[in-house]
Amino acid sequence: MKANNVRTIELGNIPKYDTYLLDVWGVIYDGQNLLKAGIKLLDELMSYGKVILLSNTSRTADELTQMLESKGMDTSKLSGVITSGMMAQQAIKGFIKQYNSKTFYHVGSIEPSRWLHDLPTKVNDSIRTSDIVICSNLLTETKENLMFLTRKIKKQSLPVFITNPDKKVYIDGEIYMSAGVMIEHCKSNDIEVSVFGKPEPSIFIHALEHAGANTQNVCMVGDSYDTDILGANQCGIDSILVQGEHSVSKTESFSQQNQPTYRVFL
Repeated sequence: MKANNVRTIELGNIPKYDTYLLDVWGVIYDGQNLLKAGIKLLDELMSYGKVILLSNTSRTADELTQMLESKGMDTSKLSGVITSGMMAQQAIKGFIKQYNSKTFYHVGSIEPSRWLHDLPTKVNDSIRTSDIVICSNLLTETKENLMFLTRKIKKQSLPVFITNPDKKVYIDGEIYMSAGVMIEHCKSNDIEVSVFGKPEPSIFIHALEHAGANTQNVCMVGDSYDTDILGANQCGIDSILVQGEHSVSKTESFSQQNQPTYRVFL
């Protein structure tokens, strides 16, 4: 099966659905600036139905909204903003309360996820004396360092929370390693790991409930085979793959499991 067998559509002639779940990075934002073609796509989608931003970002919905507004985006007509970070925040707070966790070890960059500073537990610079591990945003560690960290986490039997399952992200044309890289490190070492965001079904179910929609009238629009399209397929939702200069799909592999319904070049 080849990706070029997928039906190609054009801006101005996007199929109509009641609700669109719209990715952010690589679609309407490049990590530094809003993408003009992506904003045109957003405007077209909003003329047809509801648009909910569905983003794998360690930011909460409020943090993402504020960031986009600071870049000049009008968010007032959106029907919602849902992020992997907001879902992780809720689950982590519940875990901390249930197990009375006092400290957490952090992998990645804390900023701009300000909510991590507001958790009812304190960040710790030692895995040995931490209760949980939280992975977020961009990773600057080398592969060797991540493997070393994973062995220490395994030794302490610590639960790990991944606030963004993306393994890589384009920022202003450059590829950066993201928190999702830790997923395989944890699973290959039989470490208890909780993952939030696409392609996990939970974030799609949350979006459907928020929109009051069923799967037949919803379309996922994003730039990743491995998260946006795979997640939509697993939930029985149609999808549009956005391809362009800032699309992460050009670093991913195409398969029957992550075949989109349509694709559009921006």
